[in-house]
Amino acid sequence: MVVATGAYQRPRVPRTSLSSRVQQLHTDGYRRPDQLPGGGVLVVGSGQSGCQIAEELCEAGRTVHLSTGSCGWLPRRYRGRDNVAWRVEMGVFNDTLDVLPNLHARTACPAIQTGRGAGRDLNLWTLAERGVILAGRFADAQENIVHFAGDLDANIAACNATAERWRQSVDMYIETAGLAAPVEPDLPRPPRLFGIEFLDLAKAGVSTVLWATGYNLDFSWIDLDLFDADGYPIQKQGISPCPGLYFVGLHWMYKRKSGVIFGVGEDAENVCRHIAIWLGTSPVIA
Repeated sequence: MVVATGAYQRPRVPRTSLSSRVQQLHTDGYRRPDQLPGGGVLVVGSGQSGCQIAEELCEAGRTVHLSTGSCGWLPRRYRGRDNVAWRVEMGVFNDTLDVLPNLHARTACPAIQTGRGAGRDLNLWTLAERGVILAGRFADAQENIVHFAGDLDANIAACNATAERWRQSVDMYIETAGLAAPVEPDLPRPPRLFGIEFLDLAKAGVSTVLWATGYNLDFSWIDLDLFDADGYPIQKQGISPCPGLYFVGLHWMYKRKSGVIFGVGEDAENVCRHIAIWLGTSPVIA
């Protein structure tokens, strides 16, 4: 059996005592602004989905509050090329597990970016410039009152640090490889913003809390002792210790690209070869 159920399995929603008058929805169920009741929206979580949806809701004329975290962002284009093109050429997607500080980092949020409008920069301060009201990390909620941590400035700094490090890695690659690429100015220093400490949803006219809080892995239907503390299957490039059981399509199974469309095939080929050997047949790789 090959388990290819992906990394986005069980929506993660904090337990709160929010008023029943407030609609709660996870990004897993979000499709478009007009599916939400009229009024403002509080988006909790500033990863890719949270920021993209906050931008879309703002463009639709909604008042949007965004509870932020420390996810980084990447410039859509830098020194004449899209960031994906640079990362492919630099071999970033072939990074293996040894570059991670620990295995828990496999489930860290990917950097904020968007492909809308042929691609443009998207980060916390571009959202603020559009009118999104930023807050720190979600702390708790009772009835109509939502409390936030006072860490917005730190979250913005952490977000920008990712972009700075990535630009520096591209600069170093260009210099080492002797490539000709246009030089770009330094990133502008992000504004220092002091987020709100709490939000009264009723007074602010917020009708919906949209949880952009990610997913948990859920392999509870597999009754085997094969999973670590994060629920991640114990395996090596898709091959589990249990004969006949395989996994593909999860983040960082072996390389950075294991969980993306153009990278999953490498692990899949390895699994196919192992199955063929186990069955005593010749693998057929398209």
